[in-house]
Formats: sequence, structure tokens, C-alpha cells
Amino acid sequence: MLSIYFRVNNKIIFNHLLARYESFVSKKPIEFVCHDEHNNQLNWLQEPSESMDQLMDQHACNLRNKYQHVILSWSGGTDSHTIYEVFKRNNLHIDEIVVWINDSYEPWFASQYVDWLKNNHHDPLTKITVKERFDPAAKQQIVTGEDWIFQNISMIPKFAMGMTDSVMWDYCAQQYGRSTWCLIEGHEQPRVFAKDSKYYSCHDARTFLSAMNFENVECFFADPILALKQSHIIKRMLKLRANANAHNITLDPDGQKFKHASNATYITWQRNLCRQKEVLLGGSFAQKSRESKFESELVTVDNIDGNFSRTFDTGLDALLKKDNAVANLFVKGIKNLLLEKSFCNHLIEHSVNPVNSIIGKDAGGPIYSKLFCIGE
Repeated sequence: MLSIYFRVNNKIIFNHLLARYESFVSKKPIEFVCHDEHNNQLNWLQEPSESMDQLMDQHACNLRNKYQHVILSWSGGTDSHTIYEVFKRNNLHIDEIVVWINDSYEPWFASQYVDWLKNNHHDPLTKITVKERFDPAAKQQIVTGEDWIFQNISMIPKFAMGMTDSVMWDYCAQQYGRSTWCLIEGHEQPRVFAKDSKYYSCHDARTFLSAMNFENVECFFADPILALKQSHIIKRMLKLRANANAHNITLDPDGQKFKHASNATYITWQRNLCRQKEVLLGGSFAQKSRESKFESELVTVDNIDGNFSRTFDTGLDALLKKDNAVANLFVKGIKNLLLEKSFCNHLIEHSVNPVNSIIGKDAGGPIYSKLFCIGE
């Protein structure tokens, strides 16, 4: 049973741009379903008595017992490395660890992570697989035609690959079959905010855009019990911040997306959520900060005939300069999207943040799951 998806006009949709387009055409709202069948059974006012570490241990054991094969998508950052350490301290075997690298264009996905893993991983039976984030031959599985951007599959419209996408899912299915394996990914904490003197928890669809239609993908920190525990931890941190401005964390205009002022405040926040230190200090903060540029890059209807070589996406830029067929088709899909002028203008007009991009995750504004009250 699928646990994470969009529902619009009685249609199940996995592509956020397709969901927004269906909503635009049908005038029906977008519903984001995220583990609703389990979340509805929890008492969100009651924080679990176990520690976050204890709950993570239990969840990891449950996953190991549930699946014959466990694959971990690992970047060495705070989320994925915490999962790695949880499995390690519980003596739980990981069948395969997949690392995505891009030394040339994205230094936060550096090959040093691979070196660290090969030199320090404790289990010789674990297969370590390294994949390139800019691989036109692999990307061709997604960019199959000029309408690729409106396929009903999970995607972020970037040329760089990594973590979860249909290429990664197909790789795992070929290696392990369709029913005996899981791909574990981190995905971030729930969104917690205050309204009318009460606090509420929900999930932000922007976190899950690449992981919605894959039955065997386990979003570790979105597990309902872990989400419940993290929600109460975050509530305490927000109340402390309100009283003492302790963490130097600002909020986006929607009031739910955290912006960290520095690597130090990011690490403090993550430590309070029981995350492990990252392998390369500053890597997670650098990745999140640089990736955010993708959300505000100028991609509007005025660029239909313009140059889509983007300085933050230099891997795509290099392929376009080489006249790579897959890269050209990728750009053609974006330009065809831009031909839907009224829809693209709608995305820009409804963005919470002042973005001019129609391919960023912020285009059209945030989409949240069902709200759960977690008390005062």
C-alpha cells in the first residue's frame, strides 16, 4: 500500500508539477497523504516515553526483520550517517550502501565520503556502490521524451541524480527483486509551528518529492513514531527559541521551513534531534545552502528561448556545451513546460517566497500533509 502521494480530483499523483497542474485545471485542492493510515491512530498530544535513540533502534530492527535485503542511500550527512550509526550500534547488517558523488561540480557530494566508507565500514559483507550524479546514459531512463517533466513519477526536475528516483529503484529491483528489499533514505524532520497558542505537526511535501511512488522505499525519519517524537522535541526547541532566541534560527514566510544562520546553528539543531555528526564537517550545511539556489534560479516563461545553462548546475551546463542528446532533451522538456504560460505564471504568483523559478520545489507554494495538534 502506498503511504506517500498526492491526491487531486480523485487522482493519485506522484509528480508535484503534475499535481499542481491538475489542481490548476480542475480547480480542486491538492491533498498530500503521508502515512495518514498510521498517523491517524496515534495520540499526538502524548510524547513517547522512549528516547529518540531507543525509537531509532527499534525502527532499524523492525526494518531489518521485515526485509530480506536492506540498502542504505548514504551521503555522509547528518541524516543518512545517523541511520548508518543506528544500524552499526545494533549490529544490524546492511546489504548495500549506495553513495552518489560529483567531485567536479558539487563538492558537498565528494569522493572523500567513499574513501571514508571504504576505510571505516566495519562489515566486510556489505557491498559499497558508487554512482555518478551526472550520468546521461542513466538519466535517459527518466528523460524519455519531450514530455518527461509531466510523467506521473516522483521527480525533482534537475539533471543531477541521486537518492531516490526511478533509476535507483530499477537498480535495486534488478539486484534484489521486488518484494524482499528496501531502500532506506533519511528525509528530514516534520514541520512544527505554533498557531493560536497551540503547536501543530505536519510533513512538507517538498521533502518527499523524489520518493513518492516507490513501495520499497523507507523514509526513515518519517516513520510515524519517530515523527511524533521529533515533533515534541522540536516543539520544546521552538518554545525555548521563543523565550531566549537560543538557536538563532529564522523561519521562511510560511513559518514552517527552518533557515539556519550558520553551520554551527545547524549542527546544534540536529544534535538536539539526536542526529550524528556528519563525516565531513560542514558538508550537510553546504549542501542544503547551495541546493537552495536551485529553488530561486530564474526559470520563467520569459526564458522559453533562452539559455538554460545554470551556474549552480554546471554538470548540465557542461553536457549542453557538448551537445549531449539527453541534456538537450531535458532542457526541451522544461521549455515545453514554459509554453504553459498561464500555469507557470500561476506557480510564480502562488509561491510563498519571492521565486521566479517554475522548476524549484517552492514554485506554487508549499503543500503540507494533515495537521496534528501536539499541545500547547
